[in-house]
Amino acid sequence: MKLIYKDISKDSSGQVTLIPEDGEDLWHTFNLLQPGDSLRCTTLRKVQVESATGSVGSNRVRTTLTIGVETIDFDSQACALHVKGRNIQENQYVKMGAYHTLDLEPNRKFILGKRCWDTVHLDRINIACDPSQNADVAAVVMQEGLAHVCLVLASMTLIRAKIEVQIPRKRKGHTQQHDKGVEKFFDSVMQAIMRHINFEVVKCVLLASPGFVKDQFYDYLFSQAVKTDNKVIVENKSKFLCVHSSTGFKHSLKEVLMDPAVSARLADTKATAEIKALQDFYRVLQHEPDKACYGIKHVELANESDAIDTLLISDALLRSQDVALRRKLVNFVDSVKDSGGTVRVFSSMHVSGEQLGQLTGIAAILRFPVPAAVAQGAFLNLLCIPKRFCKLHLPQERFKIKRVKNHYVFSGESNIGVWHVAPHKEDDESDDDHGSLASAEKVILYCHGNAGHRGFGHRKFIYEVFTKLGYHVVAFDYRGFGDSHGWPSEEGVVEDTVVVYNWIAQQLLNKDCQIFVWGHSLGSAIATQAVLRLQATEDGFIRPAALILESAFTSAAECITEYPLAKYVAKLYPGEWMTKAIENALSRKQIHFMTEHALPKLSCHVLILHAEDDPKVPFKFGRKLFETLSEEGVSFPGCVTFVAFKASHAFGHCGIYKHPNLPTVITEFEDKIGEFSHDMKIHRMEL
Repeated sequence: MKLIYKDISKDSSGQVTLIPEDGEDLWHTFNLLQPGDSLRCTTLRKVQVESATGSVGSNRVRTTLTIGVETIDFDSQACALHVKGRNIQENQYVKMGAYHTLDLEPNRKFILGKRCWDTVHLDRINIACDPSQNADVAAVVMQEGLAHVCLVLASMTLIRAKIEVQIPRKRKGHTQQHDKGVEKFFDSVMQAIMRHINFEVVKCVLLASPGFVKDQFYDYLFSQAVKTDNKVIVENKSKFLCVHSSTGFKHSLKEVLMDPAVSARLADTKATAEIKALQDFYRVLQHEPDKACYGIKHVELANESDAIDTLLISDALLRSQDVALRRKLVNFVDSVKDSGGTVRVFSSMHVSGEQLGQLTGIAAILRFPVPAAVAQGAFLNLLCIPKRFCKLHLPQERFKIKRVKNHYVFSGESNIGVWHVAPHKEDDESDDDHGSLASAEKVILYCHGNAGHRGFGHRKFIYEVFTKLGYHVVAFDYRGFGDSHGWPSEEGVVEDTVVVYNWIAQQLLNKDCQIFVWGHSLGSAIATQAVLRLQATEDGFIRPAALILESAFTSAAECITEYPLAKYVAKLYPGEWMTKAIENALSRKQIHFMTEHALPKLSCHVLILHAEDDPKVPFKFGRKLFETLSEEGVSFPGCVTFVAFKASHAFGHCGIYKHPNLPTVITEFEDKIGEFSHDMKIHRMEL
């Protein structure tokens, strides 16, 4: 690519004049163009001409047009770029606003104007205009009867020829037909090499195949070159390198370029650098998963902590027509460079770029595990089987839960997935009116913990405990969990809980129905905040009868330091720095969950359940919450019960539902609420 003229002002607007010299330069141009740009170039236009006699004819005239870019199409096989848009400058032959398609070709000058030239665009121009970046690798990937002749350019891999020849099978005593077929196949590949590979530019020709096909072809190629006095092949014999591949298809180029022998020959090429960067990412992901991340959300978290050492990003993402997304990605690139990191922009036309595209198109190798990633562990909503496999809309078939219906409730901009599980009936398995919420006398709204979904792990088993006690159970997934849309935040998940509670209240015809809000782990903090909001509603509204906290914690900042990932990070970086970094990361994400501060403000009854051997949310947190409500001087208006489950049961974080006396605990707590007096407000027991 030749840069003829560049005029970019301080506000980053301006234009450049470029001349593409080959197909790869057109690929660079394709990545520079965006809808809304202006493009000026010579073109042919069919115009109508009226003669002196009044007859009308048409002919093609060459003119120069400036269009506002709307659509861009790149044909990689023909190396042609077609840009469609409306004419935006007066022209003798074309009206203002008329559509025209400009065809950009090698050696045709064009002027490209943008309102904002960002750093990614400017880097692209610098790379395209650097002669040292030109392609110098060719590859023939083959197997018996099939071959692909490829040019490995700096920004894409072009298949210049595909050769397919039917080769008869060897038969005992009759190999002539097979040998003729192989010779015909090898001759076709040789002709394709002569036609498509310019040995004046190419420094290395890779011959890759499974088995001995490459070696047989290598011998055939040079024996034929000597016989036919083909000086081009003979003089460039040192450029040929035989390597192993698993197949004769294009995707095998990835393993070919990763071969140490090939890497030594191609040490200076951009394609090898991309392959190596992707190989390094996979190695780190396998052995040190806390120092590798992929996906825009996780890379953004790492970027906030200046933790990115190497950023891998596909040019397909950078071509996004979403202005906000592209601006965010450009900021990633600039931020990583400013912090001393390396940015690798992968071409989607390369096998390495295709591999990266399968990892969402963006990934990063980190300098250190990120506190912000630890903070994101508060939700772990991505730690879940993809929703297309979960089939949460089919709870009876997929999760074998009886008397259950799936619903969707709208919350803000999110659609929340909800299950309603009706009470257990020994003599009736149907789903008619007596199983509806309208006639319910008591309901448990279940707020699950982080990770997974409403049917995950132990959750469906605790629903069975509730339904056998006659409760209607409403379980749901917060935004970003399960099949609920959106992305979780403290404000968002609490709002979802309030919305689902209101949905329950609207279904009820029995206004004396009691609604218990049950929260497990993270759900305990969410449930506490939701109940605090609900008790401030107008008179006549069904307020929560009680709050039940299972494996609860005091605050996000205290609890998250007990998580396995946080403990691992703390071992690597001991001292106050990491603790403060995690707290700052939580604060930036506005994740607080101050259950300890919210509980004394409640006016409903509270039941706290905690296992002494809980490894994730230590027992001390549940005990501290109980002490907060029961200590002298605290005028808590409701009944407070704390039940500790002995470590000998080995219930851990999620096993309390297994205790045979749990139904009794729930029933007795319900009775205490009905007979509540201030003389019996504090209860503590051990099971």
